[in-house]
Amino acid sequence: MRVAYAHTPQARANLHSFKCGASVTKLIANISYPGPLWRSHIVQPLYGTLSDQVLLLYHDPLDAIQYLFSRPSLADAMEYAPRRMYTHEGGPRLYNELSMGNYWWRTHVHLPSI
Repeated sequence: MRVAYAHTPQARANLHSFKCGASVTKLIANISYPGPLWRSHIVQPLYGTLSDQVLLLYHDPLDAIQYLFSRPSLADAMEYAPRRMYTHEGGPRLYNELSMGNYWWRTHVHLPSI
């Protein structure tokens, strides 16, 4: 379906043609982004040849956390304590969120009380 859509006149009018990665990077840099700044670091893997350098893009974790906590639209979606859910009473436990995992339960008992 994607391939068929790519050949329609509407799709062709919206497609960008980039000749190099620098033009994509320039376009992305011009997009307004209110969140934490992206940082970059060239990483040399411990294996492979010297030409195998990799560009690592990341956010400062504290900036990212501050940004997330400052968003009122996310307030209802944040979880601050572990929880357990089951498919049904006596049924198997669900593990589809980080807060439902055993790690949160083990870590939560070591946190200071507020």
